[in-house]
Amino acid sequence: MTDVADLRCSAQARVSDTDPAGTAAAADAFLLVELPLPWPKEITDHPSLEGASDLGARVQGVVPSDTGEYGITLYRRPGWPFVRYERREIRGSMDEIPATCRAVFDAPVEASDVTDLLVCTHGSRDRCCGSLGTALFFGMAQPAGVRVRRTSHTGGHRFAPTALLLPEGTAWAWLDEALLTAVLERTGEVAKVIPHYRGSTAMSTPALQVAERAVFEAVGWSWLDTPRSGEVVGLDGERTVVRIDSPVGSWQAVVQRVGTRPQPLCGVDLSGAKKTDDELRLVSLVSGGGASTAAGPARPR
Repeated sequence: MTDVADLRCSAQARVSDTDPAGTAAAADAFLLVELPLPWPKEITDHPSLEGASDLGARVQGVVPSDTGEYGITLYRRPGWPFVRYERREIRGSMDEIPATCRAVFDAPVEASDVTDLLVCTHGSRDRCCGSLGTALFFGMAQPAGVRVRRTSHTGGHRFAPTALLLPEGTAWAWLDEALLTAVLERTGEVAKVIPHYRGSTAMSTPALQVAERAVFEAVGWSWLDTPRSGEVVGLDGERTVVRIDSPVGSWQAVVQRVGTRPQPLCGVDLSGAKKTDDELRLVSLVSGGGASTAAGPARPR
């Protein structure tokens, strides 16, 4: 008899050797709204968020730090090349949230160096996030300069515990406290955290995210502070040609869709999965100097 724990979507994704590259939620802007629990399955169905999905930003619910005024934080990409999102932040009462969500777009840019670490604990959306994400949040220390916050669905609950790091715009899978510490402090070998890197939220397509991850691995931690841009430059059947440009170099990559795999669902064996993920493979990565990396691992969308 199969153990119930083995049928969690996160456990099934791990044992089936799923790679999270290319699954980050791409967005030009993130709107973080402090909302008291409980949350609906779809955060934008919350009565205080009526119309928020039309503002041009991905909406993330965040558990409030207190029960007084509620904070609204906007992270918006200022343009290309990308290094980090700009932050704007204002506060208002519960009944002012709809108006505050609109007003924050005109607020001044914050100069603070505070980082928001958003750990998905959205149990009404998925039980892996609700259990594994919540355990990670409560077991995590509050590092200096970092706001560790419980957030709504970040996408990809099969990779729980998941987290989103802003303003740098990196998305992460299958986290634990040691891994998060390495990511926050940028310590240790990049190769050890790369299997947990879902991609840059500033990169608009899965193929770009797959290529950008390969460049991150090649360059090292300094890549996350490097101005960079990416574009799709060609399509050839199942192959996508992309280009990544930065002051430290340029790279052209070929990413191929090589098939699909079942998308695990909590409580259901993989044989009963109703959805599938595209599998993407990095075929080649060529730098401006001609260096090439070929035949990377399969990467699902």
